[in-house]
Amino acid sequence: MDDLDISQAADKLNDLAHGALLRGDIRFIRDEAGRRIAAVVPVSIAEQALRLRAEAEAVEVESPV
Repeated sequence: MDDLDISQAADKLNDLAHGALLRGDIRFIRDEAGRRIAAVVPVSIAEQALRLRAEAEAVEVESPV
């Protein structure tokens, strides 16, 4: 994975989630009142999201204060 700064990783994560939602890859489970209580996400998308999150966390830890 490319070295990303925190804002780049966040943008990439948003793009990933938005694309998955548009394709219908992510499904939501709702309660009786219609509130979202869970999401069903394909493993490949979840893995990419976790990698992006880990990359962002690594950048944050390594950044000088």
